[in-house]
Amino acid sequence: MVRWADFSGWEAAMARRVKVTVNLTEDDVTELKQQADRDGITMTDAIRRSIAVGKLVTSAARNGEKVLIRSHNGDLRQIELLR
Repeated sequence: MVRWADFSGWEAAMARRVKVTVNLTEDDVTELKQQADRDGITMTDAIRRSIAVGKLVTSAARNGEKVLIRSHNGDLRQIELLR
């Protein structure tokens, strides 16, 4: 099982930061703000987290691995990425 804490060392490996401007929907910004508030992190960290999770899921799917989500009652759902 991979937990967010497993990614904690990745930020230390980033030697150089680059400032970017992105255009997001209001819904996306609202979701990022909610994640940041809920988890006590910055918006930047919420974006980094989203990128890290996206990279993990995309890499796993590309390598033929199954990405599963287990609900609180034990039901499993598989994530499939469409091209």
